[in-house]
Formats: sequence, C-alpha cells, structure tokens
Amino acid sequence: LAYEVLDIHSLFEGSGLKPRIARWVERRLIAAAEVLWLSSPGFHEGYFVPVQGFVGPWQLVENKMVVPDRMSRPVAGGFHGAAFGPLRLGWIGAIRCRPSFELLLSVAWQMGPTIEVHIHGKIHDHVLPDFHDRIAGHGNVTFHGAYAYPEGLAACYRGCDVVWAQDLWQAGDARAGGNSDLLLPNRIYEAGWHGCPVIAVATTQTGRKIEETGQGWTLRRADAAELVGLLQQLTPDRIAACRNRIAALPETMFRQTADDVTALLASAGIGVPGQRRETGPKR
Repeated sequence: LAYEVLDIHSLFEGSGLKPRIARWVERRLIAAAEVLWLSSPGFHEGYFVPVQGFVGPWQLVENKMVVPDRMSRPVAGGFHGAAFGPLRLGWIGAIRCRPSFELLLSVAWQMGPTIEVHIHGKIHDHVLPDFHDRIAGHGNVTFHGAYAYPEGLAACYRGCDVVWAQDLWQAGDARAGGNSDLLLPNRIYEAGWHGCPVIAVATTQTGRKIEETGQGWTLRRADAAELVGLLQQLTPDRIAACRNRIAALPETMFRQTADDVTALLASAGIGVPGQRRETGPKR
C-alpha cells in the first residue's frame, strides 16, 4: 500500500474537530502504508513532518507531463513581446484560482495595450461564475477555451512569451503553509517542456523550484504592482536568454519516463525484489 498525495485538502487544515479527526484517520492510513508518495517536497517539509509527525520513507513523484513516445519536445518559438508588439502573458490549465484571476485582470488594466493576457483551459464555474462578464471589459484579455491534452498544449504555449504559474487558491495557513504554498503545479512542467518561461512567488515551493531550475522569474509577493514591474523589465533579450536556459535542461525534468515509474514502484517494494528502500526523495 502506497499513500499518494497530490494536494493537501483544506479538510486537514485548522484546529477544529473535523480537521483533527481527518488528520487522525490519515495518520492511521500512513502507518499502514509501505511508503508515502508526494508530488512536492513542500508537502513533506510543510505538512507531513511538522503537522503529522511523519518520519517514514517517502518518494517524490513530480506531476510531470505524460506524453506518448511519438511526441518529441517542441522547439521554443520566437519572442512576441515589446519589440514586435504587446507582451503575451499566459494562464494555462484548470482556471479556478480567484486570486490569480483578479491579479491578472488588474495587470491587464494597468498595462493596457502593452500587454495581452491569454487564458487557455477549463473554467471552474463554481469558483469563477463571473469569468466571461469580467473579461468582456478588457480588450487585452482573451479566453481561448479548452484544449486537448497533451497535443493542444503546444499551440497554447507557442502563443505566450511568459506564463503565470503560481497557484494562489489555497494559500496561507500560518502554521504549515497552505496547499498553494506547498505544491508544484503541472504548469511548470508543461511550460518547461514547451520552452516557455514562467513566473511565481518566491516564498512558495513553486517559486523555489523555478529559481532552482532557472525557468523564469519570481515575485516577492502576489501583488499587481510587483508583477507589472517585473513584466516591464522583460526585454526580448531576457526572455530569449531564459528560453535558452530552459532548452538546455534535460527533457526528463518535464516528461515522465519509464524510469520514474520503476523508481516509484520500487519505493513500495514492487518490481525490484530485494531492493532496499531509503528515506527521502528521489529526483
């Protein structure tokens, strides 16, 4: 039995009766498991160790792209920004983060014709019921609709100079950090695969990952003025240099391989008889 965690649900946060019961049940489940599978080291450092007191074996299973063997990594497209027109800022994936939505609309309003915001994905209407009405008032914000995965991603990223990668939806628990602060979103893997720079918040696990890999830039906080200031500094040369850094990174950083799956199964004692498990992440 492996216990896999791709998000820390809000049910587990807080000091009330329901969160305490949920955490107790989870501790019982973890105690019965061979290994803990986590999509971000932030979950281990920010929740399972300090909150759940976990000291057992765990395995990092990043939320990389799953693509068929016939798909090769695309060559990054040219810069579409200031020298040739408005800077193109993308938001791609599950469109459900109200704070990110408000942030990007504010940036679109402040920067006017010098920026275009391109949104691709599925709108979560229960979170953003006013999505279409709100963007209708911004001539520089375009919603392109849903896309096929993974084939449709190339067109999404090809039309962007830089992508907003930070999740802000569940940020903030003072004791351990909210889910948004601890996770690693699939956007950073998709963008890396397609050679597109990304932006996130420095104090989050996403921001730390971006700084480690050199995939883009980070903000001190999720603030419209901060983001506008950064975007205004993104010259064609800076974006081209970042694209070159991303292109030099191995594709296995962004694409799930057979070795990733084999290591994951081996961490639970499956498929590799006699192999000893070790505590800690495998990158």
